[in-house]
Amino acid sequence: MWAHLTPLLQPVYPGSFDYGRYLWSRSIGGQGYLSNSIERLPEKTKSGWQGLVHDVRDSIERTRQAVARYILHRVDGEAGGLAVALAVGKRDFLSDNVETALRRSGLAHILAISGLHMALVAMSVFWGVRGILALLPQLSLHYPIKQWAAGMALFCAAAYLVFSGASVATIRAFCMTAIFLIAILAGRPAVTMHNLGLVMVLLILVQPYGVVEAGMQMSFAATAALIASYDRLTRLRLRKNGALAPSEHGLVFGSALHAGRWIIGIGLTSLIASLAVLPLSVAHFQQMAPFGLVTNLLAMPVISLIVMPMGLVAVFMTPFGLQSWPLQLVEWGLDWVISMATMVSQWGDADYLVVKAGGDFLPFALAALAVYTIHRKWLSWLAIVPLTVAAALWWFAPQPDIWIAQTGTRVASRDIEGHWQRTGGRGMTLDYRSVLRADGDARALGDGDSQDREPKKNLLLSQTSACDRQACFVTSLNTSAAGRSDLSLAIVNKASAFSEECALRDIIVSRLPVPQSCKGPTLVIGADRLSQSGAQFLYLHKQDEQGLFARLAEDYFDIDGSAGEEKTSEPEKNPHWQIEAIAALPVGKRPWMPERR
Repeated sequence: MWAHLTPLLQPVYPGSFDYGRYLWSRSIGGQGYLSNSIERLPEKTKSGWQGLVHDVRDSIERTRQAVARYILHRVDGEAGGLAVALAVGKRDFLSDNVETALRRSGLAHILAISGLHMALVAMSVFWGVRGILALLPQLSLHYPIKQWAAGMALFCAAAYLVFSGASVATIRAFCMTAIFLIAILAGRPAVTMHNLGLVMVLLILVQPYGVVEAGMQMSFAATAALIASYDRLTRLRLRKNGALAPSEHGLVFGSALHAGRWIIGIGLTSLIASLAVLPLSVAHFQQMAPFGLVTNLLAMPVISLIVMPMGLVAVFMTPFGLQSWPLQLVEWGLDWVISMATMVSQWGDADYLVVKAGGDFLPFALAALAVYTIHRKWLSWLAIVPLTVAAALWWFAPQPDIWIAQTGTRVASRDIEGHWQRTGGRGMTLDYRSVLRADGDARALGDGDSQDREPKKNLLLSQTSACDRQACFVTSLNTSAAGRSDLSLAIVNKASAFSEECALRDIIVSRLPVPQSCKGPTLVIGADRLSQSGAQFLYLHKQDEQGLFARLAEDYFDIDGSAGEEKTSEPEKNPHWQIEAIAALPVGKRPWMPERR
């Protein structure tokens, strides 16, 4: 086959997700696309361990595909695609409407086979096997049926891990479940926070780059917060005097009390997990689900009591040909989940779904979570200090005024209302969509009524910017803090336009080598600088008289300033404005980036 390969992607703006590092840590050194003409050669027969591993992987994948086809044949409608995603981890059959509804309603976490799914599978098998064996007095009185049930649950959890695709989240969930079940097999108490620590150490040793990825951070943050919170609630309940057991209230009232506590537990679990992962969701994905608590209360009881248990029953009933009625219950439950997600996703405005990710607030938010989870008594209140710092950094973080794409062919600047508006290029590109999302702009969602449409330009900006074959320019740049400036910018696409634009503009951006005669602009970003620094944010600072006099004194006495590694201030040719540039690529060599010249 013919393949067009390119280097790994670079961050689209300073501080954005480094997709190149993510792929490189998984032994992927390039990306691209294949041609339409593919010639299939005879398959080479592998021998030894390589052949055995190949045969095992091939049989597992064929089994997953067969299970997916089996489910789609027996579970109708959109519920079939969701059932395949929950059973074997394949999202290929999930419609875009369902996936969007789950994401916007706060139920997207059910698509990632993780702790919830593994716990439901393992605990359903554990309690089911133990309950059946307890009905036989000869076994329950003379044999360790609890250990037998734990062994069966461990086997089923391992099978679920293999046939669900063994993603990183699933491996994390299986490790925690396995430690818990192995502790039961060994007759030792399974201390949950210790399990979390052991799994974290194991995964860091196996996948050290996972510590900077959203999946691992969100998984451990939610789990640690749940463990610490329920530990406090349990100790608070034990300190109460005179609390009656549910059986002392009578059968009807006791059952209602059990059901009420269970529903409250689902809501409390959803609330704690949502609050724990909220800073990570804002920092990594710039999104939130404001009605996630409501959706989880409506959908999670159905998933926990009907969908997952009946799916297990269908698996065990298939050899006997009795799988039809449990699959019908699975279909009904998933239809209910989809309908609830669709209903909740239509509530409110899309502006609530996207949140700006400003400032370096995440380390302080994680420090607050660590203090809360580590300390069990009054010291946990110290978490308020880093949490307050994180909130202040997020709220008062300065917003960039200009974005320059890595290619040097597109820029985005602020309109009079403070929104991003693109100059240069065509259509809604992926990098521009990411910049909009980081700014908390709902136009980045790109679904619903505004799917794949270019954001409507501000009329005032349209009058001050234009493009032709030679160059694009913006005659009056706006700032997020000081309003309109007297600075202008040009994107030079043809070498013949340098002489004119260099004489008129304060900022020049070009993917071409900039001639040495271009001395007029305050800031020049050419091919060499784009190759070294990648995408950039520019901040426009208005100078007051004191700052202006200080700068004039520095120029007069020839006082040199120092520049950081990723943050530089350009020489001040316009005495009223200072341009500060922050680059997406850090100084120094990174193995997942192409050699920079």
